Amino acid sequence: MPDNKPRCALYCRVARDDEDAPGAAIERQRQIILAYAREMGYTETADYLDNGYSGLNADRPAFARLNADIEAGRVDVVIAKDPSRFWRDVASGGRWYGHMDKKGVTVLCPDVPGFGQELRELQGAQAELAAPFRRKKRKHERHTVRTPPPPSRPKAR
Repeated sequence: MPDNKPRCALYCRVARDDEDAPGAAIERQRQIILAYAREMGYTETADYLDNGYSGLNADRPAFARLNADIEAGRVDVVIAKDPSRFWRDVASGGRWYGHMDKKGVTVLCPDVPGFGQELRELQGAQAELAAPFRRKKRKHERHTVRTPPPPSRPKAR
């Protein structure tokens, strides 16, 4: 009988590791979100760890694996310590979060309680703000007079 528990991914990223204790920073982050995942009832988790990668760069091996697993339908919930672990660039982050929402993936961040709900509210507000512009564009397109192309002339011999 298949297990209906959401498949939970733990994503950790640090740009610079502790020089005194290599790997300690990312492990602390992993322990924080693992405890949070257990508290939320997620027992089956997979780790995606990018140690030494900037959030400004999308070229991160664990982030690429996470996205591939999301696209393949293997992940239902993603947990990171805070939203900046995914992206430092707000525009890229917004597009990624929007894509997660379309894929039905829940994004949770224990350092920002209610992050998922706030994200959905923000996306709803953005859609609401964009609606009048879409309507105006459609109205404009309906009333635009299209001029036919000029007739073709026979070539001179």
